[in-house]
Amino acid sequence: MFNFGKIKCYAPVSGKVVDLKEVQDPLFSSRSIGDGVAVIPEDNVVCSPARGRIKLLFHTGHAFVVEADNGMEVMVHIGIDTVKGEGKGFYKLAAQGDRVEVGTPVVKVAFEELKDMDLTTIMIVMTQEKSWNVYPTGRERCTAGKTCLLQVR
Repeated sequence: MFNFGKIKCYAPVSGKVVDLKEVQDPLFSSRSIGDGVAVIPEDNVVCSPARGRIKLLFHTGHAFVVEADNGMEVMVHIGIDTVKGEGKGFYKLAAQGDRVEVGTPVVKVAFEELKDMDLTTIMIVMTQEKSWNVYPTGRERCTAGKTCLLQVR
């Protein structure tokens, strides 16, 4: 009814939203390292899901963490086992420490290069905040920077 105390996390990419339990990696599907949702991407520019700063941008470009202005940390992990590609197919558009808005481009992905390496391109959007409750919004499709994927309290 009311949105008091709710923090919103937006889609980093446009695509189809799927439950984490459907992700073919037990580390994510079991929610053992955090809770959130997954997105099967339709475009190749991955954006910030929150307003804040890039706390961590892996040197390989396959994942990044945004520390939102409200203190929540959101991780975007691009693909499954993509760290094995050692950065191939990932082009950083932002840098660690940069201030970002919802929808600011962070990484561009060359999906054809990932598919050539037989890597899955599904994206994980999650928070590792154990003391907060994560509520997926139940959307089936999302638009980068526009669709709220998660509400956290």
